[in-house]
Amino acid sequence: ISGGRASTAGPSIAFRRNAVFAAFNTAVPVSDRHGLAGRKKELARLIDAVVKQRKHALIYGARGSGKTSLARVFGDLADEAGCVALYGSASEGAGVDGLFRPFLDELPLQRGIAATIPADRPLSVQQVANLFVQGVNQRTLLIVDEFDRVAAERTRHEVATLLKLLTDMHSMVQIVLVGIAGNVDGLLAAHPSLRRHLFAQPVSPIERDELAGLLRLCAQQAGLSFEEEAVQTIVSAAIGSPYHARLFGMHAALAAEGAGRDRVTLADAQKGLAEALAEW
Repeated sequence: ISGGRASTAGPSIAFRRNAVFAAFNTAVPVSDRHGLAGRKKELARLIDAVVKQRKHALIYGARGSGKTSLARVFGDLADEAGCVALYGSASEGAGVDGLFRPFLDELPLQRGIAATIPADRPLSVQQVANLFVQGVNQRTLLIVDEFDRVAAERTRHEVATLLKLLTDMHSMVQIVLVGIAGNVDGLLAAHPSLRRHLFAQPVSPIERDELAGLLRLCAQQAGLSFEEEAVQTIVSAAIGSPYHARLFGMHAALAAEGAGRDRVTLADAQKGLAEALAEW
């Protein structure tokens, strides 16, 4: 093969660029547990707290830390454990009705319950709690992503009230909120006793070795490899963020691909960092 490509086993020139985009995959959260780097402890804690101890949960951390990816993979594992895991996303200005009504079409509701749900007015906190308690008889997890979009203090307090009601009423429905650190204090301020029933899982920066392994895995899937200096440069720049490791790694891989090489060098990593910064 011309152009310095050493192996015929990897993707062809025509498909190499697409392979890079697919392997580093910065556009959407990770949904496959094998692509979730450095989160085994967090997953195990969530399974113990939510699936086994039946607590509600809050997954929180900085943007780019992998909260959504962790939540999606956790939902997949919970589903395998016998729970129905449903995923939704909060919208700005949404109240309790706006947060939880979208789940009703997928909830395993008992026959006839759907007909009792008012369509012409918002559901109150008590109505939502009653619906989840009386209408659902199968373990169900409602994962609400982007909870930090809920800015109204009243809505945060109502969500805290709902969590407390569901626990007190022995509901089969549990709620997992995904947001930023400030949500913890906001929820507990409304109901301090909720602390006993709410598991808060921080999503901290992941270790350098895990980030390096993530880069090598993505490169392997794209039919590429990284020089060690390139790996360490990208890992240092990503400062514990799997999203940024993928982003910087993708730009570095594209730099190598553009030069007709299947090995990412330190120069490619530096060029990729510059291009990612310029794009931002």
